[in-house]
Amino acid sequence: MRSLSEVLQAPDPTNVEIFFSRLPTVFKIVIFSPHGYFGQANVLGLPDTGGQVVYILDQVRAMEEELLLRIKNQGLDTKPQILVITRLIPEAQGTKCNQEWEAIDGTKHSHILRVPFRSENGILRQWISRFEVYPFLERFAQDATAKALEIMAGKPNLIIGNYTDGNLVASLMANRLSKDRPGQYERHIAYTLPGLYRVVSGIKVFDPKFNIASPGADQSVYFPFTEKNKRFTQFQPAIEELLYNDVDNEEHM
Repeated sequence: MRSLSEVLQAPDPTNVEIFFSRLPTVFKIVIFSPHGYFGQANVLGLPDTGGQVVYILDQVRAMEEELLLRIKNQGLDTKPQILVITRLIPEAQGTKCNQEWEAIDGTKHSHILRVPFRSENGILRQWISRFEVYPFLERFAQDATAKALEIMAGKPNLIIGNYTDGNLVASLMANRLSKDRPGQYERHIAYTLPGLYRVVSGIKVFDPKFNIASPGADQSVYFPFTEKNKRFTQFQPAIEELLYNDVDNEEHM
């Protein structure tokens, strides 16, 4: 109320910026991760499925917690919504990747929404490599957008893409809905999406802004390099042995 009073009495740019910076403006978030087997159980180790699943789920839990805190602090009577949109795979190899809707463990307002890949031949039933998904992404983006609008009863406030395929789908949805979309990239210097996009000058990986841990990361594991006392120095001899030993055995090939 104090900030509002200051804006009403003296609406200068500084007071206006402070006031709006304290207002929650993000309540509905969509995160795209189309490739691989995206699920919470029995998926790690399957093709194209690994750390990105754990990473995104940790991000979702951290984001929901932060959103709930901000909403509570502002005295608002609303709930956040977070959708992780991935591919529905009918031949799911014993996972839940053939289920359209799945609540995310450890959250109250976050879910996985699975949308199938479609073509003129119908729904694609089997897994395909992340390098083969691109012909399906435009139709996938259209179907996912329609489903997300239906579930959220409106447009998302924030659209996030993971990996190059997720970034592409997030961009297609954002363009359709006129929304901002941050992306999470996988390649640093140069990469290409055949027939779609080519990057010849990427990010500076040693820029300080990239030396950060993702939301929800375990701070006992991820910490500034200056805190040398937290390093797992007891593992250094074993790591050096594993990396540099010139004797061939089951561990050193």
